[in-house]
Amino acid sequence: MDITQHKEIRLENLLTNRANIEEGAMEKEFKVMETFIKENKLNQVGGVITAIHKMDKENGLLDMEIMIPVESSIDSLEPYTIKPIFHLVNALHLEYLGDPKDLLTAYKEIYTYVADHNLQPITPLYNFYSNNSSEEQVSNALKVDMLIGVNPSII
Repeated sequence: MDITQHKEIRLENLLTNRANIEEGAMEKEFKVMETFIKENKLNQVGGVITAIHKMDKENGLLDMEIMIPVESSIDSLEPYTIKPIFHLVNALHLEYLGDPKDLLTAYKEIYTYVADHNLQPITPLYNFYSNNSSEEQVSNALKVDMLIGVNPSII
């Protein structure tokens, strides 16, 4: 797995939910948002993006943000909001393609890189899950682009 520096990504019109979610309930929340998108004819135009802002190990809760790019919007989005622009600059990028069970290894690799190069993270680690292509479905591999913004200053 190679890590590249200075990655930039800009997305618009993201249906967003940030909430405290039980560790085992992420898949359920993805499905609830997917149903909301279909019922409101919002037309998803990209893969799901997640970030964990904080972990409450004592209570088993994750302060988690889930974002899904959509083509259109509606007047009432409750309980969600629209993030008009998501713009991440000066990020480290690691592309993971493999067994979902080995995803933790990729997380460790990017955080080790940050520590080894004395970098200062300024964002959470964002996971960009690709839309499932037929090639990925055949191989049962998970594709995740991991990006974390780092301080460009060297002090």
